[in-house]
Amino acid sequence: MQNVYGAMWECGVFDVECRMVYGAMWNSVVFDVECRMVYGAMWNGVVFDVECRMVYGAMWNGVVFDVECRMVYGAMWNSVVFDVECRMVYGAMWNGVVFDVECRMVYGAMWKFMTSFLSPKDPFRGKMVRKVY
Repeated sequence: MQNVYGAMWECGVFDVECRMVYGAMWNSVVFDVECRMVYGAMWNGVVFDVECRMVYGAMWNGVVFDVECRMVYGAMWNSVVFDVECRMVYGAMWNGVVFDVECRMVYGAMWKFMTSFLSPKDPFRGKMVRKVY
């Protein structure tokens, strides 16, 4: 199921995309589940992209294999916008033992204020569509 629609907030139009892909289910076992949400968030009149992606692998007899949770969003702190990426990858779990666990956090600072942030060439505006009324 894929829903793409334009949201409006105080005359600011931006895209909202929600995509959900569900795989096979067999004997209450779920294989290959992907939930992806991409939408434009607005905070104090500033619009930036927010992407949350969750991918779940196979589950068999209560054992989870290959689980990835990835969140990419633009954070703002004291009118400063910078990238924040949190990525967690979990490998196989068998009898309570976890194999191959990776937790990765990347913080890339972007020292731009709100005026330059609203530039049409700003990478944070990738999913946003602005219209003048």
